[in-house]
Amino acid sequence: MIYLPESERDPAIVAAALQALAKRLAIADEVLATRPWLVGGRFTVADLNLASVLMRFKELGGEAHPHLSAWHARCLARPAAQRALALRTAG
Repeated sequence: MIYLPESERDPAIVAAALQALAKRLAIADEVLATRPWLVGGRFTVADLNLASVLMRFKELGGEAHPHLSAWHARCLARPAAQRALALRTAG
């Protein structure tokens, strides 16, 4: 919602999107309850892709998904992620 001017924001659309997202986050949380990474027991491009789109994960109700939260923390703790985050905050 922060990307649209207030006059163009529709709370009903936001609520529906957050509800749909919560379902998908719950699925990912369930998958990550039994493994450390999404595919094959190691960090892959699948983890990279999902971690990158979940950069605002905590703001979107991430705390309700403990396995997904732990996975996301592992992704962000990787050295390459730390370097990328440092560049992002420096610029």
